[in-house]
Amino acid sequence: AGQVPAMDLTLTGQGPLSDWRGTVTGTIDGRSCLDGTLRLARTEGLEVTADLGQAPDCLPDPVMARLLAGAPIALRANVTFENGRLTRIAEARLRSAAVRIGISGTLENRLGVRFSLETGELDRFGVLAGIDAGGSLQASGTVTGSLAEPVLEARLLSAGGHVGTTRWSDLATDVQLNPTADGGGWMAGTTGSAVPVGLPLGDRPMTWSSTVHFNRADDLYRLVDLRVTGPGGQSSLFGTVRADGAVALRGLIRSERLSLFR
Repeated sequence: AGQVPAMDLTLTGQGPLSDWRGTVTGTIDGRSCLDGTLRLARTEGLEVTADLGQAPDCLPDPVMARLLAGAPIALRANVTFENGRLTRIAEARLRSAAVRIGISGTLENRLGVRFSLETGELDRFGVLAGIDAGGSLQASGTVTGSLAEPVLEARLLSAGGHVGTTRWSDLATDVQLNPTADGGGWMAGTTGSAVPVGLPLGDRPMTWSSTVHFNRADDLYRLVDLRVTGPGGQSSLFGTVRADGAVALRGLIRSERLSLFR
């Protein structure tokens, strides 16, 4: 599940590069699946405008049909190419029934990219990943550093949602991903808070923080610290996880309400 079948695309149009207009059609096994308009305008960069609609029953895979069903897909972008390589995105916005994405910035030797993502239908992406999920999510952040060693900083917000039977409200978490000083791996850190929904102790907030190191040389993940503080107490986890599945973890749980587990 979750596979996009081969699609035959046909692009027709006319006009100068300063104002080229055309149409796009796509078929799968002879069935019309995609149609829309495309406009290209050469200014200081290249402006791209596309509005694409899809047939709701075209995709044979129900997972992909669920993900892509709904309103037409709209793309607005202004980009710059140098020597055949994308170097600058003045603005790029993609809107569909499931998600809104925005990107801008430079992609030269040093990165300077801002991005945003918003969806009110996590269930669509849950179907794609094969998990029961739902709710809303907003993400925004930056990508800096070099192409070989990018640095990611992002903030995630969710008014409410669930994965399986785990439900939350008022989620907010910050994520950082940096190359290590010696260039031999990566370090990821998160801090955040949320209100778990449906726990016996009531809808009280919980917080967490974690730091993970990844060493490229031996495919070793080192969990330096994971701390979770919630209504029932605090838990900590330390140790390592290897790519071959070997795990060596130590944990500590401090409970304020042991009666919760009786």
